[in-house]
Amino acid sequence: MDSYPVILREVVESAEFEAARDSLGNVERLDEVLRAVYWAVSKNPEAYEVVPGLADVRLLKTDPLGGLPGFRIWFRLLGPAGPVELLLIEAFTPQE
Repeated sequence: MDSYPVILREVVESAEFEAARDSLGNVERLDEVLRAVYWAVSKNPEAYEVVPGLADVRLLKTDPLGGLPGFRIWFRLLGPAGPVELLLIEAFTPQE
């Protein structure tokens, strides 16, 4: 069986994403969540659906887990093989 390298896209944070992340405050284990998000969107960003009405914006949702809220992360692809730009992050609870 042939083995193929995994090609990862660069991930960049917009100023709006950084501000939204900072406004979340001191969320326990947020760094772990963001590492997983970076990996997922860098590996296969096309796996996430385009947001209706926003032709180039996609949405990734994390599940609430172990006392952590869930997160919604909006992002877009900057070209066919370009980087992934994180646009916004928002915490949510299952009732929302």
